[in-house]
Amino acid sequence: MIFNKKLISSVFLSLCLVLINSLHPAQAKSAAWQQLTGQYAKVEFSAPYLSLAQNILFLADQEIPRLAQIHGLDSTALNQLPKARIILTDKPDVSNGFALGNTVVIYALSSMYMLYWAEEASWYYTVLTHELAHWVSFKALQRKLNKLGMVANITVPRWFYEGIAQYCAESWNLYRGDQSLRQAVIYGDLNYEALNNLNNGRLLYASANGFIRFLVKQYGDSSLVRLFAYKKNGWYFDFDEAFKAIYKKSAKTLFREFIRHSVLYYGSYLSRLPEHSFTEVFTNGLMDDPKQIVWLSQRDSLVLVAGREKSHHRFVTLKLIRIHQGKIQSEKVLTNNLGTRIIVSPDRRLLAFGRPTYQIEADQLDLRFEWQIIDLKTIETVKIQGAYRARYGAFDFRNRLYLVEVLPTGSQIHRWSMKDGMQKGFLLFENRAVGPITFNAKNELFMIAEKEGRRSLLRWQNAHLDSLLTGGMLLDLKMLNSKYLAINLVKDDHLEIEIFDSSEKKSVGRLVDQFEYYFSDVDSPNRQLLTYRFEGDGLRHFYS
Repeated sequence: MIFNKKLISSVFLSLCLVLINSLHPAQAKSAAWQQLTGQYAKVEFSAPYLSLAQNILFLADQEIPRLAQIHGLDSTALNQLPKARIILTDKPDVSNGFALGNTVVIYALSSMYMLYWAEEASWYYTVLTHELAHWVSFKALQRKLNKLGMVANITVPRWFYEGIAQYCAESWNLYRGDQSLRQAVIYGDLNYEALNNLNNGRLLYASANGFIRFLVKQYGDSSLVRLFAYKKNGWYFDFDEAFKAIYKKSAKTLFREFIRHSVLYYGSYLSRLPEHSFTEVFTNGLMDDPKQIVWLSQRDSLVLVAGREKSHHRFVTLKLIRIHQGKIQSEKVLTNNLGTRIIVSPDRRLLAFGRPTYQIEADQLDLRFEWQIIDLKTIETVKIQGAYRARYGAFDFRNRLYLVEVLPTGSQIHRWSMKDGMQKGFLLFENRAVGPITFNAKNELFMIAEKEGRRSLLRWQNAHLDSLLTGGMLLDLKMLNSKYLAINLVKDDHLEIEIFDSSEKKSVGRLVDQFEYYFSDVDSPNRQLLTYRFEGDGLRHFYS
């Protein structure tokens, strides 16, 4: 038998891992951890999340047989699989999970409201199924040398794992496929290297997702089953050899056909959409990569800019900048450690933002945010005591700050004022992930909240919660005046802006464009909505 270089590397790495594992025995479990066992999986969790763990185990036992069938594993092979080990934790806040070997990790805190999410299914169902699909893929591709470890599958490219997992777990949607693929087609960035682009994870996921669906459309689901079954009794799985044997062409050759298909599809799609003309807002020289812009005073050319000051920076800076005749007259750095959106009071006097802080709890890394408020006239700073899992918030018209904290089993809104300090748990929401909030001049609180994958526009006033709009992929909102809201939402895999009459509870206008616009700020006195869109350089360009 002739071993190639990849195989030799695989065996060497496997032996290293075996040695390392033998030298580091697993630590005993903490008494705080509990375990539930089902037919195909077991869930390890901490005590407060028993109900959540029960639901995850139920989903796992439902999904694993379906995933096994897609991967060509019969009932005998299914019953021979070891139970998937699922770890449920709320400590590391990464808005995702991961799969490695026989272990699937799900982050409970990721039930948080995620702004860029376009899947009308519960977060837990989508992410759990995605990670379990990885787990089943690992098992389906095992060959003789896998007894030495997972690295015997080193020939399988990452794009294939991710594309299969998305195909198994998700519908084709805006943020996990369509938007990034469309932009890559428009700007000529869609090529075979996109499948391996570690610098642009969204493009890697999107191109892999689209390519797998293209293969299924052209060759059928059965082609994937045959691919996984190729040389089932071989020493190792050679992906390139298997792919060419099943599809009669290399992945690189077939990807060129996928590119032609995508160009024709998106060319036809975009030709049916209008293109509007808006005024681009001056950003030259402010920062290399601005993320958010808030005009404090257009008369005084005073602006807050958040983003990466230099393109190589890995931290986010917040600056207060005064512009005169198109040039920076003065600037002041407010923080080099911004972790949230910036929030400005309706009178443009107060600024609030959160800075990330990390701590170790139960041998795990825990991320929270320390919030502070700056008086923009005096530049005096007030630090709110404590750290919160709060990414969204708003000032009301009495300059009280409301912070939305999303926990694994619900949400709560805290209220802070200069006089009374922090009032924790001012509003409580069970089994809901609350996202962006805003106020009108009547001090009515508007919010987007998610429950079991469905989002709603809610209004809270005088201790009463009123549902204004339910269903659809609502993402973000801004208050234009006491009556009208601007809402970012997804329809037909395209982002649009809708103007909503909160009194009549109906839409009164919408903006659909070839470009997709996101909210940055709203200048109510001047009735201007400041938005941004992504262009060919991959950066945000701002328009009003």
